[in-house]
Amino acid sequence: MRILVLTDKSDLPEHHIIKGLINKGARVSVVANPSCKRTNSLEGAKIYHHIPKARFDLSTIFFLRNIFKAEKFDLALYFNSRLLTAGLLVSSGVKNIAYRGTSGHLSWWDPTSRLTYLNPKVDKIMCVSNAVKNYFISLGVDESRLVTIYKGHDLSWYESNVKLSDLGIDQKPKCLVSCVANVRPVKGIEVLIEAWKRLPSYFEGKLLLIGSVPSDFKTTDNMIVTGFLENGALYSGLSDIFVMPSIDREGLPKALLEAMAQGVAPICTNVGGMPEIVRNGIDGIVVPPSDPESLAKAILTLATDSESRKRFGESSKERVKKDFSIEKTVQSVFALIESLLAHSPSDLKERLAQTN
Repeated sequence: MRILVLTDKSDLPEHHIIKGLINKGARVSVVANPSCKRTNSLEGAKIYHHIPKARFDLSTIFFLRNIFKAEKFDLALYFNSRLLTAGLLVSSGVKNIAYRGTSGHLSWWDPTSRLTYLNPKVDKIMCVSNAVKNYFISLGVDESRLVTIYKGHDLSWYESNVKLSDLGIDQKPKCLVSCVANVRPVKGIEVLIEAWKRLPSYFEGKLLLIGSVPSDFKTTDNMIVTGFLENGALYSGLSDIFVMPSIDREGLPKALLEAMAQGVAPICTNVGGMPEIVRNGIDGIVVPPSDPESLAKAILTLATDSESRKRFGESSKERVKKDFSIEKTVQSVFALIESLLAHSPSDLKERLAQTN
């Protein structure tokens, strides 16, 4: 089978999905951002570098049209919505799978939605969580077009020698609470800061916020803001507690899985796919969104209970290893592709039989 994967900077799960497809015998070509260094290690894949300037970018449309004409693809797998718009416009006789990692911002009344995920040319929508799948169902999308495939991880990805001293933290505080997120309204960082202010004066801890912040962002006592870090996930692994305080539109936050894979006890809100990851009272604590009082209580509970932190951390790590592994993800994606192509026209089936 011949597959075109269209991505941007290709995070680790996407990169290993592509590698997995190649290892399973698929002939893969990839469209990626030229700054994506991981594509250089994709042995056996043909790489095209391109950056779409906008959703309706003529240069991207012509670029992809030439690729589709030059190679006889059986299927296109889209991890990038801008490339999805252009690809659906120029592809013909190709099965299309579109990945969706978040809920919200789609509408039948919006022409851009009809040119992407709500386009009838999209054969399957690969939802990163059941929460995203349910969002599409609420829009009236036929459930037969939807499949939930979690973006898996591998514990070995997080073996590292990073140290807190790299961030200017010379001595580890009694309790280090981390959060990895770019500061946007849906991430609930304001709620986290408000919760932090409500912690009692005897609380001995520091809050480590890793991610891009606006220029007018205001910190509070015992708070360390690093800005964006390329390997921010590894530093969250040095903390005692990880918090994801999102208030809306969360699919399956990568930062939460990264912290859990390193055995950090998690606290998250009951938003999007997060309750699908963290089982309340088993892997961590799940609190209501936009509730700083409940969040502060959860932080204080774990900060003062080392046994619960250890138990949640061990359970989280095992959960990622068992239920959110990259091996499961690759197998699920490959099975989806095989199933979709099995219902292709007879001439395509014959061609697949010759190439497999």
